Amino acid sequence: MNRAPCGDEEDLIRGITSAHYEQGDISGKFFAGSKLSVNRLCITDLQISLEIFKRKLTNPEKGVSLKGYATFNHSNLKDETVRYVSQNKDMAADFRIIVEQAPLSDNLGHAESSSRSCQ
Repeated sequence: MNRAPCGDEEDLIRGITSAHYEQGDISGKFFAGSKLSVNRLCITDLQISLEIFKRKLTNPEKGVSLKGYATFNHSNLKDETVRYVSQNKDMAADFRIIVEQAPLSDNLGHAESSSRSCQ
């Protein structure tokens, strides 16, 4: 599926769950994996995003709770990815993370990260 990337100027938010939180620090798992869900703050403001995170990310049966959130700028995320890749020789030099619009019926501000090698 071809989706439009979020604008470089957009601020994004991602929920931090107990699965990402280890002894007061955010673990490396916070951005591990593909298709990570974030919210676009230009569509769903902070309060609405946090309400969605509480509803969608909390799972008492599995002991998962919302611990906090992180906000970041899409352009900064892309720049940091390039910097990280340049310092890690085990990654393809053209590896990139892009956040693409992926609205849901109950969360119009939903977006997903997409990692790929650019050619």
